[in-house]
Amino acid sequence: MHCTTPDGQEGVNYSIMSQTMETLDLEASVNVVKTFWESQGFTTRVESNPRDPGVIRLYADENGGHLISFTANIKGSGLEMDSSCIAGDQTAIYKELYPENFGLPSHPSPSTTGK
Repeated sequence: MHCTTPDGQEGVNYSIMSQTMETLDLEASVNVVKTFWESQGFTTRVESNPRDPGVIRLYADENGGHLISFTANIKGSGLEMDSSCIAGDQTAIYKELYPENFGLPSHPSPSTTGK
């Protein structure tokens, strides 16, 4: 995903999602996750919609940026996390990390291994 780094550069971040189809106690599960995230220093907020009482969304922010969300609904739960934003574009980063799959980068980074 495209994003902007804290110093204003264009960059990319990754979003990871996990879902389960287990039924659960909506409010209890949200409270457990909320308590844990707050103990780790995150600011949380809970959102629900009276027109859709079977869904509760919990968000955790750090420095004002959305990083983690937990959704509990009558059909299961989901967890979504966004990585930090890093400067650069996805294609160039993939070429540098995985040249065997994506080809060599046009401007490789200097080696720090001393080889």
